[in-house]
Parts: sequence; C-alpha cells; structure tokens
Amino acid sequence: GETLASTYNIVTGIGGCIVVPTFACACDYFNTGSTALLAGMVMLSGLTCVSVVQKTWFAQVLTCVANALLYTLAGTYFTRYFMAFAGPVRLGSVAGLCNTYTSVLYLV
Repeated sequence: GETLASTYNIVTGIGGCIVVPTFACACDYFNTGSTALLAGMVMLSGLTCVSVVQKTWFAQVLTCVANALLYTLAGTYFTRYFMAFAGPVRLGSVAGLCNTYTSVLYLV
C-alpha cells in the first residue's frame, strides 16, 4: 500500500508538471485539440480496466500510474476545453456539472 501511494503521488506530480502540459502543447501544435486529449483519456481508462483485475504487482502499479495520468489529463481536458466555452458567468455551473458527470462515470 505504501509503495502504491508513493507511486501515485510521484506520477501525479510528474504528470501534472511535465507529461500532461507537454502533451497538451503537442495537441495544440498538431491541431488535434480535444480529440487527442480525449483519446488519451480513453486509452488510460481502458488500460485501467484491463490491468485492475490482474493479480500481479506490476499490473497494480500500472493501474496506479494510469489512474494518476488519467486524472491529471482529465483536469487539463476539462479546464482547457470545457471551461473555455463556458465564459466567466457560467464557469461555476459548468465546472460543477462536469465534475458531477465525471463522478457518476467513475462510479459506474
């Protein structure tokens, strides 16, 4: 448990500072926008679904890494592409609605 918690924290920090911003800049550079970010989220979600049921230590670490990157990527996706269209007046409502949808999807 201690190793997975440390791995999650380290990957979240590295993902949030280096990996996800670099991926977002590459998406903008190649004009793929939200499509590539959404594809990355779907790929990480699929990887989590496949690896979480495995009984090996490597699979659990892989699940932890995929989830950490998924959550940082999802935050970037929501902030950059959903909130940009909400405007300052509806920002709180749109953020709450997106977080509600995300929470429901994670529960399913």
